[in-house]
Order: sequence, then C-alpha cells, then structure tokens
Amino acid sequence: MNMRTLMAIGLAYTTQAATVTHTITVNPTLTDWSVTNRVPQFDARLGKLKSVQVTVDGATAPQATVINLDVIPWLIELRTTNTVSVSVGGLVAADTEAGATQLRSAAGSTLVANWSFALAGAASTNRNLGGWIGTNTVPVVTRSSARTWYSGPANYRLDWRTAASAVATVAYTFDGKCDDDDKDSDKDKDGR
Repeated sequence: MNMRTLMAIGLAYTTQAATVTHTITVNPTLTDWSVTNRVPQFDARLGKLKSVQVTVDGATAPQATVINLDVIPWLIELRTTNTVSVSVGGLVAADTEAGATQLRSAAGSTLVANWSFALAGAASTNRNLGGWIGTNTVPVVTRSSARTWYSGPANYRLDWRTAASAVATVAYTFDGKCDDDDKDSDKDKDGR
C-alpha cells in the first residue's frame, strides 16, 4: 500500500463541526409569565459535543392608559422595565430594557402611551457537558416580566398592560464524523 492510498483512507474519516438547534416560541402573552418546555439532550451518536449555547429573543409591548381625574392639567412620567430570560441546564440568557415617557394631560383627558422593546440574550458553555448528553430531555424555562412606575399628581386612573413574546433556542455544536460516500472507493473488490 503506498502513501497516497493511506492518505485517501485517512481523509474519509475526518471530523466536521455541525450544530443541532432546538427552538421554542412563546406567543404574545400578558406579563408576568413563566413557561417550561423541554428539548432533547444531545444524541452522542452524532459525534462529540463541543459546546452548548442558549439564546433568547424577546419583544415586549407595554401600554399605559391614564385618565386625568383632576380639574387642572398636569405633567406625568411613566416608566417601565421589561425583562426576558431563558434558563436551561444551569445556563441563563437574559436581557432587561427600560424606558420612560412624559405626558402632559388636560383636565379630564385620557392619554394612551405605547412602547415596544426588543430584547436579546445569549449564554454558552464548553465545560461539564455530560449533563447535556443522553436520551432524555432538558427543561427550558422561559420568563418575561414587566415593572411599571407612575410619577405625577395623585388624582388619576391608570391601567397598564404589557404583552411579551419570546423565542428561545438551545444549540448543540459538535464534531461529527464526515461520512464520505466514496470511502470504499479506495479499495478494489479484493479489499486492497
């Protein structure tokens, strides 16, 4: 057997990085909420697990309706802080965004304020991967919350509503065997 034949056989069994991704979607729901789903553990038959990454992309849409019950106009400030997170196997990906607006209201008027926030977080690990490998599932806990504040005169009526959605992903990056379709083409029918 010459050196070229050995090299061709060796190339047939090289590794190639690949990723398997599991996605969970939570449709717009009034906050606060927490949803638990499950994704499969990494299947070791695919290759050697190298890292795990969890991500969360969220959107929140706070809405405030304020009615001035006073007999004079006033200035108010509305503030909100929105959080989205995903927790999987000890990894937590999260983001928090805050915003504020000032409203000037005439006596007896009704004002509506709308915001929107895009949130994103990521976390990854390449250590202690044994718990991620197997034939069972891993719980994925996705959460969203909103905290709101009002600052201004006391004679008012206020209604807050915040809807939030999220997409959480769990991605397994691994070295898989590159199965060459022609791996036996180096041999003739006598096995050389």
